[in-house]
Amino acid sequence: MNGKGFQIANLVMAAAFASSALVQYNDPDPWRWGAIYLAATGVCVWGRGPRSVWPLAVALVAGIWAMTLAPVVVAHARFADAFAPMSGDQPIVEQTREMLGLLLVADWMCVLLFRGWRRPVAEPLRE
Repeated sequence: MNGKGFQIANLVMAAAFASSALVQYNDPDPWRWGAIYLAATGVCVWGRGPRSVWPLAVALVAGIWAMTLAPVVVAHARFADAFAPMSGDQPIVEQTREMLGLLLVADWMCVLLFRGWRRPVAEPLRE
């Protein structure tokens, strides 16, 4: 993907993560979910320069957190659960969506990490 296309994709992801943080107001534990989505938003906007460790940090937190949900989701969820209506008697729907959100954060942070580490830090000055 060229530079302009990637910038647009990154801004779309930043907006998606910011929106995800905003809708956490009615979640039973809004602070931790808001924090991970705001961290991802911050990395998209400010923390993705060459050799930045922020994408790695957020990817590790989100990836490990997703893996803590994975055993329950993989054992009990169906793909359709990600799109099912939310109800109190089916917590697997919420857990499925939470795990997928965390995986999306981790995946995009890995994309930013790869792009940042692939670019040279600076070109040497030539006289």
